[in-house]
Amino acid sequence: TKQKIDARAINGALGGFAQRGADSDFLRQPTNETLKAFRADDLLAAARDLWSYARKVQYVGTRPIDDVAKLVDLPPLAGGFESLKPAPARAAVRFVVPAKPRILFVDKKAAQAQVTLLYPDGKFDRLAVPVHRMYNEYMNGSMGAVVFQEIRESRALAYDAGTVYRDASWKDDDNMFMGILGTQADKTLDAIDVLMRIVKEMPAAEVRMTNAKRTIDATGHGPAAAARTTLIHCAASPFSADHEIRNHRCHHPARGDPDAARPARLRRSGRQTH
Repeated sequence: TKQKIDARAINGALGGFAQRGADSDFLRQPTNETLKAFRADDLLAAARDLWSYARKVQYVGTRPIDDVAKLVDLPPLAGGFESLKPAPARAAVRFVVPAKPRILFVDKKAAQAQVTLLYPDGKFDRLAVPVHRMYNEYMNGSMGAVVFQEIRESRALAYDAGTVYRDASWKDDDNMFMGILGTQADKTLDAIDVLMRIVKEMPAAEVRMTNAKRTIDATGHGPAAAARTTLIHCAASPFSADHEIRNHRCHHPARGDPDAARPARLRRSGRQTH
């Protein structure tokens, strides 16, 4: 299959294993044999079964709420509302934290070497989100950002380079810091060395910090989010529905300070490379 021969697919599978171990989506997805064994009736039954669970419906539009309720408030196909089942509990996303740095490697002939640095960084912390946003904008927000300039433009060590601090989508999930490189095989070690040095010793540049602040301010004071986007965010966000997310993210006492913008826990020893 393509996943077994495509370099990017292999890199994605390796990254999934590095982050989740046996719970990786790549290891849990159906095999080709399982997919071939599915029948149309099985798939239709699985889709219909969704209506047997209790659910929440969110709506934005011009129709009266009572009219909308008549359309969506339907009982299960097999019985009345009393037969609704509670939705299965969502399993929190937990990343593998190795006891010491580890390297996962796949020997694969390809035009580029794909490298990813992974730093699991504990659970979601709402108060730290503005700091992470500033860090991401400063380090990787544009072609003038630190990682792109230091690795690609100044040293020509990589075709692709970047870092990102990913806050969890749900409050019980883990955060993850990632560094990414796409480079020539003979430049891999030098590119990794520079990237890790940048991560550990973030270069301070007032011009870049000013640009990062200006970009974030423009985002925070822009037009209100579209209704559909707001609904999706309220349904999946770790924030409460009545919390003003834009205000919380864009007004934080640490913003504007290059040292404060650096996530404090990046020095943790549980890093891994693949």
